Amino acid sequence: MGRVAASSEIEIKVQEQRGDNTVRHLEPNPDVTPDPPPTPLTRPPYRRWTPWLVPAIVAANLALFAVTMYVNDCPKKNNYLGNCVGLFLGRFAFQPLKENPLFGPSSST
Repeated sequence: MGRVAASSEIEIKVQEQRGDNTVRHLEPNPDVTPDPPPTPLTRPPYRRWTPWLVPAIVAANLALFAVTMYVNDCPKKNNYLGNCVGLFLGRFAFQPLKENPLFGPSSST
């Protein structure tokens, strides 16, 4: 079944047996210079991280809201000037609370 190997194909190395289980330290070889100690990893100086994504989204939302309110122009498009909320804002006044209870433009805008 199995293949029998010839004695010339197999080589077995056996360490010599020491009669005890004592730990022996290796003696340094004077011909070999030891490796220098590894250099510690250096990190680049800490750079302060500034968040920009959330403030950019907030700024974009505010800009789009201002454009929407400019296009809405409640006092000019509606005949009922007294019903616009925040008339002191002029063109940026909000729709009446009956139409938009969230202080914003009309639904058509």
